[in-house]
Amino acid sequence: MDSQKKKKLQDSGVNVQKGLENFGGNEDLYEKYLRKFSSEPSIHELRKAVATGDKEAGQRAAHTLKGIAGQLGMESLYDKLVKMEKNFKEELKEDQASDMPDIDAEHLRLADILTLLGYHENTVKPDEASEKKNS
Repeated sequence: MDSQKKKKLQDSGVNVQKGLENFGGNEDLYEKYLRKFSSEPSIHELRKAVATGDKEAGQRAAHTLKGIAGQLGMESLYDKLVKMEKNFKEELKEDQASDMPDIDAEHLRLADILTLLGYHENTVKPDEASEKKNS
């Protein structure tokens, strides 16, 4: 990981040191998971659970996304998700609805920063993947 990317992540509130420690100092592995962050489906599952009031799906999505954020050193998002997971456990539906915009905004902010720094997964449609194999 080059020092400019590391500094920009740190300036954005990502605890890169902690993230790297969580990945055993393996920068390639850490960067691999930074690339996966934006396409991780848990944020969509969380939004749906908040909208439908699905306690189990909400707890699961909040827990999953919280773990990912914690592993990557995204402490602000992690803290928001700790609260959201608690909101689902305690069935605090009003808090779920009022906290979701902050989680969405922080997730989007981090995803945008990662994209600007080149950390995004190239998605290939299944039909494109088979075309590449056949060529």
